[in-house]
Amino acid sequence: MGIYTPIQAWLVRQPKNINKIPATFEQIESILRHNLPATARRKAQWWENNPIGHPQAVAWLATGFETQDVSISNETVTFNRVR
Repeated sequence: MGIYTPIQAWLVRQPKNINKIPATFEQIESILRHNLPATARRKAQWWENNPIGHPQAVAWLATGFETQDVSISNETVTFNRVR
């Protein structure tokens, strides 16, 4: 099981009729059961939808979601269903 597998499982369980799922960084840490890396709180690039070398992006992209509306100052992100 990969470090970001819990986020995959959480996204898969979301109702199919909901396309936008807002989350706080704290909620994501609760789902993961560990802290996000410091980079996730400092750089919006950590949340980009680039799977190359980014296992976190692989996790949400594999479930048909992309991130958008990342706010480092508010510590929020929205997962947007793309398929």
